[in-house]
Amino acid sequence: MNIYRQELRVNRNSTVIWVISLVMLAALFLSFYPSFYEEAEEFTRILQSYPEEVLLALDIDSTLVSSYLSYYAYIFTYMLLGFAIQAMNVGIGLVNREVNGRTAEFLLSKPVRRYQLLSSKLLAALTCLIFTNILYTAAICLLSPMFATHEVDYGILLLFSGAGLWMQLLFLMMGLILAVFIQGIKSPVIISTSTVFSLYVLNMLSSFTQMKGLQYVSPFQYFDTGYMIEHSSYEWKYIWLLAVLIIGGGFLVFTAFSHKDIKV
Repeated sequence: MNIYRQELRVNRNSTVIWVISLVMLAALFLSFYPSFYEEAEEFTRILQSYPEEVLLALDIDSTLVSSYLSYYAYIFTYMLLGFAIQAMNVGIGLVNREVNGRTAEFLLSKPVRRYQLLSSKLLAALTCLIFTNILYTAAICLLSPMFATHEVDYGILLLFSGAGLWMQLLFLMMGLILAVFIQGIKSPVIISTSTVFSLYVLNMLSSFTQMKGLQYVSPFQYFDTGYMIEHSSYEWKYIWLLAVLIIGGGFLVFTAFSHKDIKV
């Protein structure tokens, strides 16, 4: 539990900063909605003048401002980027911080098995990410009635936040895999940001290309906000794929970390 508490202390400030940043950014975008809604017809005409390929790449529908949920769904696409970058950065730091800080030798000398050490660190990381998700969701639920022009479907908002949690889990595992196999990463934020944006670009490409199988490469393609609004559900084939990737990644990480020589 000492390792768990220490990891929480290390990630406390960055978690608070991420929560405030995500909420403030969402609030800024949401504050524009009443104005957009008042000019919905003109805004729709402008969108319809753009090539269909551009709208598909940017995940924009011509009915973007016709309902609050459609508008929030578009915003949430960019919130997912924030969730993913935070999670991957945290995942890299779980191992990378000890290597770069020259504290790995001290930590590994404690009478604690490696899987217990990694489990405590991972549990702390999950606590921080879930905390971020819960506070963000609470803030969105409080802000929505201030800007929505019609009754808000809170079930859909919670569904979106659930998608955010799935993305956090996946990118947390991706960051941890990188940290275990590539020791001494000097710029975890740059690595996290570049990886997330690269996968998002693949998502944009898969939206308007017919390349078979490309939709499975980018996890941002797994959560179609239009589908979620229409069916009040996820596309379960992608949820099962995410579960396999996360569980498989976890098995790989624990196996590799238990046997790998850690440079100190």
